[in-house]
Amino acid sequence: MHRILRAIYGRHRMIRSKKTTKTKAVSDWEDLVRSRGCIITGQNDVQIHHPHGRTYKNNKVLIGPWYILPLCMRLHDVSSNDPFNVTHYPKDFAALYGYQKDLFETMCRDFVLEGNVLPFPQEVIESIRDTRK
Repeated sequence: MHRILRAIYGRHRMIRSKKTTKTKAVSDWEDLVRSRGCIITGQNDVQIHHPHGRTYKNNKVLIGPWYILPLCMRLHDVSSNDPFNVTHYPKDFAALYGYQKDLFETMCRDFVLEGNVLPFPQEVIESIRDTRK
């Protein structure tokens, strides 16, 4: 069978996308984060930004679905030409607004002070602190 597949596809391996299903806890977390508005400008036209992607693990801890920031279209959307767009200019974004992990930690602290319960364990925050972004 392997030989047949190699004949059909040549030396190239088939690429499969990672199928991830969003849990209710992740959906609720995204809704809560989105409801805050942009973490920088306060605008309501937000997109959810995953600094490392949705499936990222750090120190064997899954942080991807939890490590998110609400950013306005101007600062996140790929079609934006803003000089501080995090997608195109992450270093410039960090220089002006601070590290994404610090913004995330501040956002989480605010949620807790408002009486919300974070839907992930403390080890997620600790693992995010160890990231480079």
